[in-house]
This record gives sequence, C-alpha cells and structure tokens, in this order.
Amino acid sequence: PRRRKPRRARLGIFTILVFILLGLGFFYLTLAYTGKSIRLPTLAIAEVETRLNEGLVGSRLPPGTAVVLDAVEFSVDSDFVPKFRLTDLRLIDIGGRSLLTLPEALVSFDPRALLSGRVQPKSVRLVGTRLMVRRDAEGGLDLSFAGLGEGAAGPQSLAEIDAKIEAVLATPFFASLHEIEAEALTLTLVDDRAKRTWQVGDGRLAITIDDRAIAAELGLSLLDGATLATAELRLTSARGAANGRLEAKVDTVAAGDLAALAPPLAWLAAVDAPISGELAANIANDGRVSGLTANLSLAAGSLSPGEGARPVAFESAGLALSYDPATARLTLSA
Repeated sequence: PRRRKPRRARLGIFTILVFILLGLGFFYLTLAYTGKSIRLPTLAIAEVETRLNEGLVGSRLPPGTAVVLDAVEFSVDSDFVPKFRLTDLRLIDIGGRSLLTLPEALVSFDPRALLSGRVQPKSVRLVGTRLMVRRDAEGGLDLSFAGLGEGAAGPQSLAEIDAKIEAVLATPFFASLHEIEAEALTLTLVDDRAKRTWQVGDGRLAITIDDRAIAAELGLSLLDGATLATAELRLTSARGAANGRLEAKVDTVAAGDLAALAPPLAWLAAVDAPISGELAANIANDGRVSGLTANLSLAAGSLSPGEGARPVAFESAGLALSYDPATARLTLSA
C-alpha cells in the first residue's frame, strides 16, 4: 500500500496577523501591569521626532524649528494610556541653535488619535525647567519658558496672552491636551513696578484645560533666613475670556513681599512680620485688580508709622480686608 504523506499545517495571513496582534496585546498589558518601560532604538526615536515635528506645522514657531531627542522610553500606565519619557528634549531653530531645553518630559498621548495615525499629546509632565515672569510698570507681562520667548514680543496684556494660548490650543496637535505639570521648577519673578526680583527653586506648576476653562496652580517655597515661607496660587480663566480669578494661600510670607503684589496691598510695606492667610481677586485684561478680599494672620512683628518714627511692636494680629476699585476704598476689620 502507498504511504500517505503527513498533512502540513498551513497558516494563512489572517492567522499570522491574529497571533501578532495577540502578542502585541499581551506585551501592552504586561507593560501596563508591571509598570516597566522599554528604551526605543534609534530608528524609533527618529520616527517619534518626525511625528512631533509634523505636529508643529502650522504653529506660531519660526520656520525651520524642530524637536530633537536624546532618548525615548515607552511605557503604559495603569489606565492603559501609552506614555513616552523624553530625555534631553531640545527645540532648535533652522541654524541648529537651541531655543528650548528640557532635561526630562513625560508625555501621554490620546490612544484614539494614535489609532488613526495622529500624534496628539493628552498630558505633559516636565522636570527641571525654568519659568520667568516679568511685570512692567504698566502691568504688562513678559513670559519666558525654559528660555523660549524671552523678550520676543515684549510685555503683553492678559488679553494678548490669552489670545496666543487659545491660538496654540486650537492647532490639531494640541486638540487633546488636558494637563500640563512641571516639577522642580525654577521660577524667576521680576516686578519692575515694585523694583523687586524673586527667584524660587523647587516650584510646582499644574495646568488643567477643558472646554470651559483653563486653570493654573502654582506652589512655591522660599527660604527667608531660617523661616520657610510657602505660597499656593490658583488662576482660573474661562475659555475665550480675557480676565481671570486669582486665589492665593500663603504661609509665613514676609509682609513686604505681599505688598508688592498689588496696589491695594501696598500699605503692608510698613509692616515687618510674617503673614499667613488667604486672598482672592479678579484680574482684568489690563492687569487691574478688582474684588480683592483677604483674611490674614500676622505673627509677631512691628509696624512703622512713618519715616523716622519708632516702630510699634505687636505679638500677633488678625484682619480681614476688601477693596472696591470703583471708589478706591480699602476696608479693614479686625
């Protein structure tokens, strides 16, 4: 009898694709549950750079501006959102000069956009960057982020800054962006009106974006001699509006520092004492303050009635204040 040839299993293309997808799915789940990351090879880094630079098309950056990366690690968080850890991220101009340098950035992308071939960041976390804010004598603001934009447009009003932010968020690349965080932030505040400069390290900045409003929270720690002063500020602005609501919580901040923030608080320059409490105010598009209210507690210190007068010492004090810009009236109550 003739011997029958053994049957050979034939795997169709569909079956092969199924196994590949199952393998990728298992790998994706493994990264999500273990929290581990993988370092991408050079070719993959080049592809990430290409996709990021494609997203910059149509932005307000100078022509020829490009993103350059040193290393990229891929991971998946517990919510199964893909994330990339970018190391030594630089934004360079057409001549190769660095416009912006970030030691580390953790970016999560919109999974639905990735499935359709679009790269749209969902959240961004930055580590070790710099932020400079300058206020001129007329109340205009000049912002510089990691060296980018310093002096480029000069001082601007809140309305002009808001319009630029809305223009950036309207680009397709940032359509899914909802959160920006910055850790180990070095913040420099220059106030030409008060002729004061503050430089603070280890700051924390969190910006949340939704269809209704943009909110920014800033946390600061300042060592003044042996005293550690802290401040938490929150600025909220409705989308499309040029004004905002500022809320602040301070702890053992020098009275002179608070006096420089706004004209209604200028009288605190005569007080030498650490202050704790809460403040809230509306900020108009031209930088003017309205609806200011505060509840403050003063620790032991002194009050200088005037030049040449002997300071009056006190052990502690508490006060509430409100300011009416229509009448320029400041109301204090103990």
